[in-house]
Formats: sequence, structure tokens, C-alpha cells
Amino acid sequence: MEYHDYSKLLSLHSFSHIIKKLFPQNVKNKIPTNLIGLYHLLGASFIIWGLLLPPKYLYIHIFLTCFILFTYYIFSNQCFVTILSDFLCETSTNPLVVPISKVKSIIYFLLALSILFYTYPTLSIYNTVFL
Repeated sequence: MEYHDYSKLLSLHSFSHIIKKLFPQNVKNKIPTNLIGLYHLLGASFIIWGLLLPPKYLYIHIFLTCFILFTYYIFSNQCFVTILSDFLCETSTNPLVVPISKVKSIIYFLLALSILFYTYPTLSIYNTVFL
């Protein structure tokens, strides 16, 4: 990813776009759609921040990131949570502001770090920062 992609991904405009897409207001089945949006937000947050877990719990992060990458493969580069949300509210709720290929490269990098930290616990962020 280039610098422009990172700045776009971490901007306030991107954050407001994500919130509007995950929690749409004037849609069919608003409450179930917003609950799925909350699940989506929590899942994405865990993928990003899961590296901060103690090494003995990193297997959960590894499993979840592998599962997400597997579902991207099954559903032709679409998130299964977004597909479910789109089905319920009958509109697009895709929160991405960068192409899915770039998001997948970030997830692969986080997966590699998670495997490294699980294999070598002394290198983990948890052991480096919090202990």
C-alpha cells in the first residue's frame, strides 16, 4: 500500500464513511442491520488490535484472520458480514474506502505477525510493551 492509501484509510472522512455504512439510518430492517454493523465493527477491530493479546491467546487471532481470508476467497473478495447486512437492508453497506486487495494485504501481514508472536512469545507486542 502507498502512503496515500494509509492516509485515506486513517482519515476522519473515512471514519465517518465507515460509521454511516455500518449503521445506516433509513433502511429496511434497521435494528438487525445495525446489530450486524456492530458485529462487523467489533470483528474488524479484533483483527487489527488482536495482536496486543497475550501470546497464549494469539491462536484466537490466527484462527479469526484465517477464517476471514477464507471467506473472502469463498465469496469472491466480499466480506460475509457485508453480504448479510446488504441482504437485510437491501442496500450497499460496504464500509471499505480502499480496494479489498489492499485490505487483504494488511490482513495477511497481521496474520504473519500473529503467527510470529505466537511462535516466539518473547517477541510479542504484549510481552514487549506490557511486561
